[in-house]
Amino acid sequence: TTSNYVARNVDNLSLGYVYGPEVLGFYSRAYALMLYPLELFTGLVNPVLHPALVRMKGDQSRMLAFYRDILGTIATLALPVMAGLGVLAEETILTVWGSQWEQSVEIFEVLCLVGAVQPLLSTSGAVFQACDRADLLLKVGGLNSLVMILGIFIGVPWGGVGVAVTYSGAYALIFVPTFY
Repeated sequence: TTSNYVARNVDNLSLGYVYGPEVLGFYSRAYALMLYPLELFTGLVNPVLHPALVRMKGDQSRMLAFYRDILGTIATLALPVMAGLGVLAEETILTVWGSQWEQSVEIFEVLCLVGAVQPLLSTSGAVFQACDRADLLLKVGGLNSLVMILGIFIGVPWGGVGVAVTYSGAYALIFVPTFY
């Protein structure tokens, strides 16, 4: 949706507008690196999750047990990977992007926190759709987008690190209500 697109890009727009290409570049490199594991997890899970849940439609306890197992598997993989990347943030940034991107390290450290839970939250759309609750997905998505945008705007005065911190905080705020 449009609100999702705006929420996913307001960090870049805000940082680029306020601070220019240098700060935006450091933030963008850190964010891109945080997304690689997320894209791996979601690329493997999401294409099969929705069809599997649809086949279980009508058997809510089976669907819930399956979904919990999927979340457990994703968490078992994502949490240690992102924790490791966060601990080795400097080495990771310098190895992947080079020393000219060293100012991305602190941003990347913060984004690894949200990168640990993003793969979990990215599965929620398949559940809403499999349960024929696209209406609820739209409402939750709109609310989540609003929280993300507000969180990012709050962090802009503190640069890329500030946006990373408030982006992570906003993600924490939307995590529990989305899964509820």
